[in-house]
Amino acid sequence: MSTEVQGNTAGTRRREQILDAAVRMFADRGFEATTMRAVAEDIGTTAPLVIYHFATKLDLYKAIFARYQHLNEERRREVLAVDTSAGDAVERIVEAFLLPTLRAQETPDGKLFARLVLREASDPAAHERGILAEYFDPMARDFITVMRQALPDKPRGFHEWAYLFGVGALTGTALPHRIASLSDQDNINEFRYDYLRSVLVAGWRG
Repeated sequence: MSTEVQGNTAGTRRREQILDAAVRMFADRGFEATTMRAVAEDIGTTAPLVIYHFATKLDLYKAIFARYQHLNEERRREVLAVDTSAGDAVERIVEAFLLPTLRAQETPDGKLFARLVLREASDPAAHERGILAEYFDPMARDFITVMRQALPDKPRGFHEWAYLFGVGALTGTALPHRIASLSDQDNINEFRYDYLRSVLVAGWRG
């Protein structure tokens, strides 16, 4: 292996290490409380090296969302493939909305990213960073367009609000300890998909 290839491989590994540490810290502490120095210390390196790979904290933050963008792209592909004239169109739209995210959340990495998304979506300062606009709104617009085609008789604004209510339901159930604190039933989180699907289908049908 050439020296250049070895350097590129080492640089790629270091970049991934930085992202691994950063997603944990941002999910735990939030954007404002996380520093480039803290990320560097977590992986035993220096802040200048982190800055070499990611010039600013916002660049690092955006790189995390870019890393997981394949999930939103999968959701977009699935919703755009829905036959909006079919009788089960709403069910298919809801499945496209839920399943890629819920499958990802079955892994530790996916759970961690879900916590980060929840934190970003609930942060009053999120608009200034542009994360939702850049990484989530294109997908949201595709869902709203397909929902309009499947549910053409709804009043103005219905599809946009219905989508946002769906986002609230999905992100609001991302932390399993919350439902566990409200119930004395065992394994209640196993029914998350079934109940989410039922609620969204009923709500979007109106």
